[in-house]
Amino acid sequence: MEQEAISKHVQSKSGGVTFCEGDGRPSLALKALTIWKPEEAEVKGTSGGRRESKECLFEKLSLDFQVDGGYSLLSGTLLRAISGAWPFAEGEVWTPGRCSLLVFPAEVYVPAGQLRSAVCYPSAAGAEGFADEDVERALTTVGLGQFLEEPSLDAVEDWDMVLSSGQKARVSLARLLLNKPKVACLDEPVAHLQESARAPLLEQVFRELDPESVVLMVTHDLSPDIVKLFNRALHVDTEKTTLSQSFAG
Repeated sequence: MEQEAISKHVQSKSGGVTFCEGDGRPSLALKALTIWKPEEAEVKGTSGGRRESKECLFEKLSLDFQVDGGYSLLSGTLLRAISGAWPFAEGEVWTPGRCSLLVFPAEVYVPAGQLRSAVCYPSAAGAEGFADEDVERALTTVGLGQFLEEPSLDAVEDWDMVLSSGQKARVSLARLLLNKPKVACLDEPVAHLQESARAPLLEQVFRELDPESVVLMVTHDLSPDIVKLFNRALHVDTEKTTLSQSFAG
């Protein structure tokens, strides 16, 4: 479909990045996205937030992530720019109409209170938005079934203190299973797990997602078992500030 034939709706703006919803666009797309290193970025002027730099990580980067099922590995800075969490960037991020995009950060916060509410956080619907069976199934899938013994989901703890870093990572993946976004951005989701447990857990979680979901993930673990779960990898050369792509065979 030609660019002119797509109806553009600006949804929000974060720093210099504009987030657009395009009717008829079949993909998550980056258009002319430029990203700077923090130490290289300078805000010029008092209006518009224009950022100028002698050096940048990416300049006028354009990429398409087809929203018909796909898994991509990419850099943390690029993922944060896509999610609006990186202020040193400008350009456009396009999503299909009514496309849900959720970001799952590397640092997982699990609030105190009932286990049910802690797992469902930070959904706007709260714990009431999910059936207990779905929460229990998600916890079992990610390997946290031991917490379902009585009092099960009614257990009250300071979960941020009780859970280990690895268990918090599993909670984050349980939230992914509960929300099932069309586009999921995962920042180092298994970094705190033993290496032998990472690929099997991701494979199990991905199997439960909608076949047309798109998963964008940042990881420093490029072991064969991890890489084979993805259709595409974006490799960043931090010295040359270049990006290259490789595709699954």
